Amino acid sequence: MDSFGSKLKETIGVAKELVGQAIGNERMQAEGAAQKQTAQGEQAAQQIKNQAGNVMNDAVNGANNAMHNAGNTMNNAMTNAGNSMNTAMNNTSNSVHDAMSNAGTTMNNTVHDAMNNAGTTMNNAVNTAESKANEAFGNAKNSLNNLS
Repeated sequence: MDSFGSKLKETIGVAKELVGQAIGNERMQAEGAAQKQTAQGEQAAQQIKNQAGNVMNDAVNGANNAMHNAGNTMNNAMTNAGNSMNTAMNNTSNSVHDAMSNAGTTMNNTVHDAMNNAGTTMNNAVNTAESKANEAFGNAKNSLNNLS
């Protein structure tokens, strides 16, 4: 029953109770008291129902807020994990790039040094061969001169 209806029922019960008391009709007085108490019980039941509904709404809202917050927390955690993965990948990529660059520089220096050493060795060999050829030519020339 709605609030207005139960208030009206309570008022009628009070009136019956008072009229019964005034005219000495115990039955009317008892019916009025019973009607008043029934209406008050209905009002108390409605208040409990309303309070239970409020508690349930608060619980649902609290659960919705908790789920929303959990979703935000998960979203933030996933974003942070993605950012960490990107940073790790960039760092790995930079490390690989640096390692390859260093390897290339080392290879370049090694090849350069090897070619310089080979060139020096070839020059020494040519100089030695030229010196030996000149010495042999000089010896041959002296031998020819001695024969003549």
